[in-house]
Amino acid sequence: MRRFVSIALAFVPLALFGAGCGSRDGVRDAGDAVRGLVRVDLSYTRTAGNQTVDPRFDAQARFIRYRSFDATSVPTILGFADFDGVPLDGCKVSDGTAELDSALAADTVAPTAEVALLDAGNLDLRGPIDRTTITPRHYPELVPFVSGVVYGGDDLSPVALGLGQPYAVSGDGGNEVGPFNATVVAPRSFPSLTVDVLHRGSDLDVRWSTDLLAGAEPLVLEARWTSRTGTRIVRCRVRDDGAFSIPHDAFADLPPAASLSTATVTAMRLSRAPFFAPGAGRGELTMALKDVAALQVTP
Repeated sequence: MRRFVSIALAFVPLALFGAGCGSRDGVRDAGDAVRGLVRVDLSYTRTAGNQTVDPRFDAQARFIRYRSFDATSVPTILGFADFDGVPLDGCKVSDGTAELDSALAADTVAPTAEVALLDAGNLDLRGPIDRTTITPRHYPELVPFVSGVVYGGDDLSPVALGLGQPYAVSGDGGNEVGPFNATVVAPRSFPSLTVDVLHRGSDLDVRWSTDLLAGAEPLVLEARWTSRTGTRIVRCRVRDDGAFSIPHDAFADLPPAASLSTATVTAMRLSRAPFFAPGAGRGELTMALKDVAALQVTP
């Protein structure tokens, strides 16, 4: 079983699966470079070992224009997870509260800082069986320099799952983003995750069924726990070959089992496709099939 022997404590963006990011070439505003970040994320999530309940479907889309920010700060502020910065067969540990505090610290946010969530109009999502519309919603005014609209949420009608089938997202254009089309082919199977009990001081052994598809994306693993002291996340990006050991160093800050509010391990099998949204920039349409298992910890 493979094991990553060194663990890095790092500030990494809080986001699902790899971000699609691109700059708007030649655009300037008040002396600051204006950049774009485009994300359209589709996912199906199920409880590992339970195939009797339909997977939960989710769709999220963001069309972002920002300035006077570090490229990693915007995903952190908006709650994205970026796995592309994790080395293959490697892991990184994240403190969600500390990362957000750092991104919002007064000495790191310039007076000209701005994050605009752009209006792309209604989005059409077509699955292999049915379709739905993803409508924009006003983004809550959580911080003064972030404003605009976001896509997705609880009211989104589910789209039937089609393993290995194409999913297409298109927009006719809105006030700020022009028409676009993007298509991604869903992975052929869920990971079928199994997780051993975590013994303190030992590695955590994780296994799954392999896809064995040439050129497949690396599998993404995420161990997450919450307690009164906050949230910790261990993110790993590994070859999709069926087994990996998350090193014990990653769990150095894990509190006693009785103090844990939640503790889970998620395995995500991904597929991605690039596209261009006029007015926002280049991005990626991503489809993820997720298995979530409880992380059991010895006292």
